[in-house]
Amino acid sequence: MTDEQDVQLEIEKTKSSTARGCLFWIGILLGIPLFLVAAFVYSVAYKETEIEKGFSPDGKNMVKVVQKGEGLLHSPIRVYYGPHYKLRKNYETAIVKGSAKQANVSIEWNGNDTATVTIYGASPETLTVSILE
Repeated sequence: MTDEQDVQLEIEKTKSSTARGCLFWIGILLGIPLFLVAAFVYSVAYKETEIEKGFSPDGKNMVKVVQKGEGLLHSPIRVYYGPHYKLRKNYETAIVKGSAKQANVSIEWNGNDTATVTIYGASPETLTVSILE
């Protein structure tokens, strides 16, 4: 090989390394914002935070009250009920402004198959949901 061929080979290697480096950094610079946007959307739209959980006296049924999202403005409250292995969504409401707390929810069991869930909202009104199995 001559010196001219060595220089050409070195130029090709440098171009190849530069192209790989640029693609790597473009991937990093585009990946981080996409990850942050995805994390934000998950926390606001899909994340469910458990507020209260109650078990029937015989331990076969369960009622679970969750808040969907992070509680920015109006976060819906969802009530799931049924056997432990197969919970069903029964009710969804948005009466709670901001972040709901355990003190805003009460679950009272009336036997093994019936529960009354009371959700206290921002206003003095209360919403009572009766759950029948």
